[in-house]
Amino acid sequence: MDAILQIEEERMLEEAGFHKPYLIDRLKAGRNNRVYEIVDEANSKAVLKRYFHHSGDQRDRLKHEWKFLTYAENCAAEFVPKLLARKDQSRVALLEFIEGKNFKVEVGGAEIDSAISFVEALNGEHRMKLGKSLPVAAEACFAVRDHIELMRKRLEKVSSINDEKVGCFVANQLLPIARIAENALLEGSWKYEENVVEDRLISPSDFGFHNAIDRGMGEVCFIDFEYAGWDGAAKLICDFFSQPQVCVSEAHLPNFVDAVGKMISAKSENILLNNLPGLLLLHGVKWCCILLNEFSEVDASRREYSGDWRIKGKENRDMQFRKVERYFNKKCLPRVNAF
Repeated sequence: MDAILQIEEERMLEEAGFHKPYLIDRLKAGRNNRVYEIVDEANSKAVLKRYFHHSGDQRDRLKHEWKFLTYAENCAAEFVPKLLARKDQSRVALLEFIEGKNFKVEVGGAEIDSAISFVEALNGEHRMKLGKSLPVAAEACFAVRDHIELMRKRLEKVSSINDEKVGCFVANQLLPIARIAENALLEGSWKYEENVVEDRLISPSDFGFHNAIDRGMGEVCFIDFEYAGWDGAAKLICDFFSQPQVCVSEAHLPNFVDAVGKMISAKSENILLNNLPGLLLLHGVKWCCILLNEFSEVDASRREYSGDWRIKGKENRDMQFRKVERYFNKKCLPRVNAF
């Protein structure tokens, strides 16, 4: 099994205090990257992560995640794995191995409290000073028009997918719902006001329990921060409650919104509360689009690189499409009833 390690990876492990021989296990976690559990002769463990790179996806995932974790180690260390080592040229990092298990079903109040505590720790009074070097989160949204534009881009992308079933779903289901959400958000011009800089939050992005390890007794370690950075409060909330893999019940929405509202100005909180129903519906549509991206070439390449399944043949396409339909029925349709 040592043979799968590159020379620079072996050197990185040695520099971090690990010693041969290694036991190496490919982890299923990670849908964009290759992730391994490394166990050395002394039974010390680490996670080795090889980051995806593609000509159609130029994001520096290693640099992005490293910056966020460096920040988090200063203010929220109990919620994230420790940084051990990195090799930029080969796009590989070594992280602390966290003992625990993946979340499989909807989570309870203790886990939601951990998520809230994580966001609070990231966004204390220190954030404006210590977070200066952090990038803007991927697809960040700081005003209502940003959310609308993001949805439009996502819909445009999936509309170009060459699949009849996908095309019908986009035209007959997603586009009508998207128009309902957009019209609701466009009703008042005052809703377009930008949040002031001080109201921007540091977000884990792609935030949810699909990117978390259950340590037991309500303790959670959050992982995978390749998209993290400065973002708007509404985007953080909507993505957290729209994740398709480990769903979060919207029964927890009031407590989560109340906690986030205390991190921003009263004016911004008012804008957030007035727009939240429309934004939640809009982001439900967005996540349907993300699920449909499995049919696109670049996204399929990421899955293939990470070891996740790639859509090949009618059976796998049908399976993915049923997943989209289930999500649409569970998340999008109930949100339409809010109007």
